[in-house]
Amino acid sequence: MTAVPISRVEEKVQLLLKKMLFLQEENQRLQNTVDLQQKGLQEQKEQIKELEQKISLLKIASTTGAGSPESSVVRKELKNTINQYIREIDHCIARLRE
Repeated sequence: MTAVPISRVEEKVQLLLKKMLFLQEENQRLQNTVDLQQKGLQEQKEQIKELEQKISLLKIASTTGAGSPESSVVRKELKNTINQYIREIDHCIARLRE
């Protein structure tokens, strides 16, 4: 068995330390990228939800004629939308009480 000089071991340790630091920095950069993408995704989801609500309200607003068959559908949609808003408000109130 041949003895490895201490200087060679020290070189390898230093090399491993440099690699470790590089990987830690890269990991931090990647984590920052993931965080930014998740934030962007959440913003897009919220925007989609808002746009869906606007579409729903526009559908309701664009329908005219109280006696048309569409009006009963619109009333049901409006009632469901209002009920959904009420549930969300109740949920928010419950969370505020905690």
